[in-house]
Amino acid sequence: MLKLRLRPLKCQIANEKLFEIVSVDSRRKRDTHTCKNVGYYRMYLSGNKTVTLNKSNLIAALSSGGQPTKSVEKLIQPIMKDLL
Repeated sequence: MLKLRLRPLKCQIANEKLFEIVSVDSRRKRDTHTCKNVGYYRMYLSGNKTVTLNKSNLIAALSSGGQPTKSVEKLIQPIMKDLL
């Protein structure tokens, strides 16, 4: 049985910071094999921020016991209000 954790995984793209929101086995190291991609969080140099989530993957990860980190919980909180 996997202990899933929803974590941000940093990726670097020119002129912006990109974080993939992924589900990972919590018993493994930080930057390891991901189970499922849940979405993206982008921060542009202009100061704009966008969150893109795949709702079906998010619900699947949470229903299988996935626990979001504090930073991911802040990002998914507005979307979870719409789902409930």
